[in-house]
Amino acid sequence: DPTAVAHAIWQRVPDAVIDPRAADTVRDLHRRHFAMILACNTQRPGVLRRATLAAAGLGGCFAELVLSSELGVGKPDRRFYAAVARAAKETTGWGPAGICSVGDTLAKDVTAPMTCGMSAVLVHAPGSRPWPPVPDGVPVIEHLADLSDLLERLP
Repeated sequence: DPTAVAHAIWQRVPDAVIDPRAADTVRDLHRRHFAMILACNTQRPGVLRRATLAAAGLGGCFAELVLSSELGVGKPDRRFYAAVARAAKETTGWGPAGICSVGDTLAKDVTAPMTCGMSAVLVHAPGSRPWPPVPDGVPVIEHLADLSDLLERLP
């Protein structure tokens, strides 16, 4: 059974390590009642991604997970962002205009979501590879830990 084999392999291959500062920020935003949806490209089955989040103390922090492994399409496919919008509508009642995509890839986390009516924040650490010009009005932060301060400054 190919599915069982793939599942067994993924159980033995460690998931990404969650940055402690990023985890602290997610927990802080959750405590402050921000509705968050984890939307990521991954080959890992959702059950294993959920276990990783739970192990990092983030299990209850996300209203929904939109994973390319479960959806069958990933960023920057418009269907991926449509799934994010559906998840947001179901969990918060908000449409795309109420969604802010936060990520470190300009095309996948900023430009593509903006073409779907969402706002965006780019995470770009100093010294990392240069980016093409960031669209006007898109905030750039150095680390996810800077997101809380940014959100407090927004109108």
